[in-house]
Amino acid sequence: MYKKSQIRFLLSIFLLLLFFSALIYSFAGGDGSGGNPYQIENCTQLQNVSSNLTAHYILNNNINCLNFDYGDGMGFMPIGKNLSNYFNGSFNGNSYEIQNLLINRSSLIYVGLFGVNFGNISNLGIRTANIYGDVGVGILVGLNMLNSNINNSYTTGDVNGTTYVGGLAGYSNGVIDNTYAIGNVKGDLNRVGGLVGLNRYFIYKSYSITNVSGFNDVGGLVGYLLGGLIDNSYSINGSIEGSSGVGGLVGTTNGFIFYSFSTNKVNFSGGSGGGLVGFNSGTTNYSYWDNESSQINISAKGIGKKTLEMYNQSTYIGWNTSIWSFTNTSYPQLRWTILSQSINSSSLNSNTKFPNQGFGSIMIGVILIIINFIFN
Repeated sequence: MYKKSQIRFLLSIFLLLLFFSALIYSFAGGDGSGGNPYQIENCTQLQNVSSNLTAHYILNNNINCLNFDYGDGMGFMPIGKNLSNYFNGSFNGNSYEIQNLLINRSSLIYVGLFGVNFGNISNLGIRTANIYGDVGVGILVGLNMLNSNINNSYTTGDVNGTTYVGGLAGYSNGVIDNTYAIGNVKGDLNRVGGLVGLNRYFIYKSYSITNVSGFNDVGGLVGYLLGGLIDNSYSINGSIEGSSGVGGLVGTTNGFIFYSFSTNKVNFSGGSGGGLVGFNSGTTNYSYWDNESSQINISAKGIGKKTLEMYNQSTYIGWNTSIWSFTNTSYPQLRWTILSQSINSSSLNSNTKFPNQGFGSIMIGVILIIINFIFN
């Protein structure tokens, strides 16, 4: 008969084996380093990003999160869900999509695939999402912090919250470039935007095609531009509704807007609204709105043009033709192409990939060996 200390030693070895094996099978591969990021192939592995918020990650395929639940009946749990537990790694979508993402957490602040992001997110699409939160709500990120980056990414779906609500990000203090959002954005209170609810830093070469509704500071692209910059961007073909500070591109701004335009229909019931900007105390140059499609002839800033004039390249004085494409038969388009063009939807992962079944057999064998060693 073996001593208790020997039994404890053997059980400790077993538990360590179990622990490290579980870590290995939390992802499809990789070690989380910059040169060998953790590989993600299903929604369970995507949720496991929360277990290591400083590592590096990459998607191996499209992911279907249909019917995925964290275990509390409210769908996916945001990765990096608060200011003391934030994401600070990198996430490379690798030109793939996350589809059918549901987050139904209307009492939670900082809600999105990533709740609070201090890291870098790139090359990622999120399609057909339904997101519900309280303050700081977006499909991709609830709160995008200073020195964080979102690029070459897009979202489609519906977003609902109270304040700081956006199609891509609720509140951003980082760099956003080559992005877009399509869908419906609703905020019960203030600072609601088709792409970003409140933006304090840079938005480059991005656009939105969204219906947006809120109370004050409501915009087709950005609800409130607080000292930040919007450059070479646009918002089109949506309905923007609110009380005051309602604009086709930006609701309220004290920042900078250059080389941008809007065609959205604008409805406001309070003190201020406009085809491009609802309320302005900043600087806006070389920017336009369609005063026919918007059904409004006023704007705090910008130049109003008829639809046919908005089609014509000669309208856009100083615009860079290496950034914009002009046909003279439609609105200008950004030249960059987003990742959706390279996504093969037929490769959609239906959450059928699971850890190698050999793992279970190996662990059973280890258990039997230990039992045999102890009692024989």
